[in-house]
Amino acid sequence: YNLQAGKYTFSAYAKGVGLARVGWAKVDAEGVIDSHSYKYGDDATPAGEDWTKRSVEFVLESTTTVVLIIAAWGETESGKFFYADDAELVTEDGGISAE
Repeated sequence: YNLQAGKYTFSAYAKGVGLARVGWAKVDAEGVIDSHSYKYGDDATPAGEDWTKRSVEFVLESTTTVVLIIAAWGETESGKFFYADDAELVTEDGGISAE
């Protein structure tokens, strides 16, 4: 997404195996993710059996292209899965840029 300057909250619900986290990273003009820009929310607990909301807040100082991330870390057992649902990006002063 090409986002205008502003404060954003990205969130999603997760359950299942692994440590569930949400985050974001900057993308350059060629469409390559800047490997030094990954930012994740502080909550890195196991997803578990119940839906749990994960979120990360971030501020962009200028129009920036970003990728939004929902990730699970850790070992998985055969036949067990990680689920994510209801991802949402919210802002009151930013938005999608036409640039």
